[in-house]
Amino acid sequence: MPELGEPDWGRDLSAFVDDIFSRDYQGLLKGVEGILIAYRNQDVRTLMADQTVGNIPLDFVTMTLNEKLGSRGEGWEHFMACNVITMTPPLHAPARQIITRQLARGKVAAFEDLVDQVVMDVAREMVGPSGTAELDLQSDFAARVTARFWGSLLGLDVEEQDLAREMADEMSLGLQIDYPAADAERADRGAAKFMDVLSAGIMRELDREPHPMVLQMQAELEDIDLPGRPATVGDLLAANLFDGMHTMKTGIANVVFGLLDNPAIKKEVDTDPQLIEKAVKEGLRLYAPVSFTGRVTFADVTLGDCVIGEGTPIMMLWSIANRDPNVFDQPNTFRLDRPTGPQATFGGGLQVCPGRHIATMVAESVVRLWCTGGIEIELEEAGPWLEATLAQQLISLRVTMSVPGD
Repeated sequence: MPELGEPDWGRDLSAFVDDIFSRDYQGLLKGVEGILIAYRNQDVRTLMADQTVGNIPLDFVTMTLNEKLGSRGEGWEHFMACNVITMTPPLHAPARQIITRQLARGKVAAFEDLVDQVVMDVAREMVGPSGTAELDLQSDFAARVTARFWGSLLGLDVEEQDLAREMADEMSLGLQIDYPAADAERADRGAAKFMDVLSAGIMRELDREPHPMVLQMQAELEDIDLPGRPATVGDLLAANLFDGMHTMKTGIANVVFGLLDNPAIKKEVDTDPQLIEKAVKEGLRLYAPVSFTGRVTFADVTLGDCVIGEGTPIMMLWSIANRDPNVFDQPNTFRLDRPTGPQATFGGGLQVCPGRHIATMVAESVVRLWCTGGIEIELEEAGPWLEATLAQQLISLRVTMSVPGD
């Protein structure tokens, strides 16, 4: 089995895709320290569907940050311990279902009016009395949209929303493949404050006028009697809202960038709003907000001619699987006429992203309001892409935003 080599993570994804799929050998690759690399769409989907392939355990996920700190990062550890992405059987399935049931496609449809209102409110605030402003669409606009949506739903005040947004940025430093001790300290402190602020706010509202969704989540959490269960529904929601804020804002920005970078496609969507869903799906395929995550085998797993031993860590390259030329013709091209294919943007199987439907809805709201004239967005400067991180994220996306008639 050949080695992956040392790709320029994030520097030029299209070139990396062209390189890896043109090699003579196609299949699992060796990474560092015994990690296997899965990048082909079929391999990734097969592993996603295998119930003996699950989340990387907490000790492994926190190891790098703890090594950088030279001690336990208690804030980061608490955040990760309450996040379903580190939970393993038997806790993983029932804990994930608490969130997944409440964010199912049918249930999130009830949030559509709230999402549209939040998008327009934030846009108006950003442009101010003049009706137009230059801003960073990702950090100024999309981050506020996601924080405002969740804050409105859960009863968080403006100060709590702002703190959560700021701390999510600090926490994202822990998503880097390698980073200095100073970044580890910031990520750990950010995680501690993020968890404290959101969990306290959620629990406060639980005693006042809680959303029925939160009441149901609390009841289901209390029914779980397993080691490692989050102590409160506030902790469970707070930990998983990092993805609901950071990953969602990145997805919004990536979709908008895809359309800004392909003005002919944007014109097509302008003239036919029925294409909005396809445009968002294609944008998320091409610029998946999460480039890769880890999995581990709980038993021996056979993949084609390869037997993967129990306890083997596997890096799942979601963004590369989304550009597999064996599945997607012209994989590096933004196309609205692309046949529906098996995307890996939100993972799959037992580890599928619980928030995939709401993330898609918010991105569709931004694109719909943009394409129907509610807001106007013009590109000023984009990029570059962050390197050596789990997120496929632009460092900046400078735009001029306008709200006609305001």
